[in-house]
Amino acid sequence: MTALLTIGQVAEMLACSERTVRRLRASGELIGVNVGAGAIRGQWKFEPHEVQKFLNRKRQSNHKQIVEARRRNRRRRSGLKPSK
Repeated sequence: MTALLTIGQVAEMLACSERTVRRLRASGELIGVNVGAGAIRGQWKFEPHEVQKFLNRKRQSNHKQIVEARRRNRRRRSGLKPSK
């Protein structure tokens, strides 16, 4: 069994604040496990592979955006109308 990560550890991995990690978890973008007593006072932990899956999704999304931006720029430079 792999060790679960704390919100602070995940924030370090993602180079963001703990508040951002909490928002990602609340929105469902990042899957966490409530290991405390109750959802309100509970402590959230994250499996390393779930954090990695989140990072992979973000990288893939960013790559698609970059490719689309390059296509738009090429069309603009060539004088073609942008496709929608």
